[in-house]
Amino acid sequence: MKRTILILSAFVFILASFSFAQQPPIGPRGNCGPMMQKMNFLQLTEKQQQQIDKMRLEFQKEVLPLRGKVHSLRNEFKLMIVDEKVSKSGLKKQLEKISAAKQEMALKRAQHQREVRKLLTEDQKVKFDQHIISGHKGGKRGAFHKGPGKMGRPHRAR
Repeated sequence: MKRTILILSAFVFILASFSFAQQPPIGPRGNCGPMMQKMNFLQLTEKQQQQIDKMRLEFQKEVLPLRGKVHSLRNEFKLMIVDEKVSKSGLKKQLEKISAAKQEMALKRAQHQREVRKLLTEDQKVKFDQHIISGHKGGKRGAFHKGPGKMGRPHRAR
């Protein structure tokens, strides 16, 4: 009998915790992701938002293979570091390949931002330009974050 009451009370507790769980913030267009929260400061119209969503999808399709390439090249570089047969010039060539892929990604990102900017009104362009020039990263922690990291330990630079 005590076991049944204990199981029933645990079940009720779990149900209650789900009902009081905090819901994620909902933006003007419904439940929006982190990228859209970054763009909220521009107060985009629905039409602008739809166009930017299409452009972002195309951008992501172009950049995804490059990200994979950079990841693969970095992994190869790590293996080259521990390989005693690889020369310094071999390491340098691998770093150049990584840099070239990263540069291509950065160029595509800049082109995407220019295309987005073309869709904006003059007031939105001013806000967008300030955002780009300030280098705002949208709440991501940098390497010099002062607060505690996981489990209350100081945050380490990566």
